[in-house]
Amino acid sequence: MAAGYRFEVHVADVDETPQPGERADELVVRLARAKASAVAALHTSGHVLGGDTVVVRDGEILGKPNDSAAAGEMLRSLAGREHEVLSGVALIDAATGLDVHGLARSRVAMDLVSPETLADYLAGDEWRGKAGAYAIQGDAGAFMHLQHGELDTVIGLPVKLVRQLFERLGTGEHAS
Repeated sequence: MAAGYRFEVHVADVDETPQPGERADELVVRLARAKASAVAALHTSGHVLGGDTVVVRDGEILGKPNDSAAAGEMLRSLAGREHEVLSGVALIDAATGLDVHGLARSRVAMDLVSPETLADYLAGDEWRGKAGAYAIQGDAGAFMHLQHGELDTVIGLPVKLVRQLFERLGTGEHAS
């Protein structure tokens, strides 16, 4: 990882459904904490990092599309506009249970794209499993542009925030 940390990847089985009335910023932090907690429960030592990312358009949370039709609908709704990307991150010390967490925000603009460009993008698999149906670090980088914030927030792991969480955990500043 760019921050100099090495991780093993463990998939946490967590229901990602928003709770009634839950804001996007609350959702991504809750899910990051739930994912980290689920994996930390399987370990007696080490640090466990959990994360979640959503795209927010006009206050509406755009999660991961189930199929190319849903992906196309999401991308058409983002075309020619700006939207926000939120990444929640949680870090847990598995030995002590200490938990620190935070949120990073970025703004992204999508160009207006032709139906052919959109169809070509959807014909690939890059949109699968991606909040908002795109990966800015991939082919979508041709029509998605960072406006404000950090690119790694959009990619899904805000390195600056991860560093801050490790510092907070090391100083004993935590929240459970």
